[in-house]
Amino acid sequence: MAERDGLGVRQSQATEAGAQQPLGSFDLLCSGFHSLRKPARSGVHAFDAGTLGCADGLAGEFRKQIGAIPVGDVLLVTARDPAAREDLPPLARMMGHTVRSVETPGDGRLLMTVERGR
Repeated sequence: MAERDGLGVRQSQATEAGAQQPLGSFDLLCSGFHSLRKPARSGVHAFDAGTLGCADGLAGEFRKQIGAIPVGDVLLVTARDPAAREDLPPLARMMGHTVRSVETPGDGRLLMTVERGR
């Protein structure tokens, strides 16, 4: 493979099915793999859910709060419902977000840090 301007170049030919001669030739530029750029994290946002539980609308309020921040930003969730530790992290992951941390400091609170993914 040749190289042009830092890109791999491969010559290819187009042929018609059943034809003896190629229709023409052309160069393919191969730039290689480029990963998606992650947006720079520009902010941390707080959401205090208080005593909201999943039966009281915690999941819906979490969706609303995470949807209101830019992609790449972080939402720090504070919840006091004991079931939130089991319910919120899987919900965040199913929604395409990254759970950065889940902590229970011992005072009945859940502290969860979620990076918005989409």
